[in-house]
Amino acid sequence: MKKVRFYGMALLMILLTAGFVSCSKSSDDDSESKLTIVGSWLLDGVDYTETYTFTSNGTGTSDSYDKGTKKTETDPFKYTYSGDQLVIDYGDGDPETYTVTLTETTLKLVDSDTHSITYTKKK
Repeated sequence: MKKVRFYGMALLMILLTAGFVSCSKSSDDDSESKLTIVGSWLLDGVDYTETYTFTSNGTGTSDSYDKGTKKTETDPFKYTYSGDQLVIDYGDGDPETYTVTLTETTLKLVDSDTHSITYTKKK
């Protein structure tokens, strides 16, 4: 009788532990799924600033500001973002493809020539 009770308690402990582990895993998955490219991302260079703004409907704008001439240029675009691939299409027949690394505060874009630029999330 004692052996049955011991095995029953051991089985109960294993099931409870598995339940806690699976609960904590789903919380991690939820936080990762909340990462989004939607919003504004800033690159503040020495001579210029550049801001990408992505909306939830697949459109956006690229705003460049030249600190020397104090001129701003805004270019609208359409984009697709799937997995780690971002394609930005300015409508000129030559869409740009990037590999993306995304965190809550940074957006790193790497082009086909492996040049990378990291933008910071605007608040």
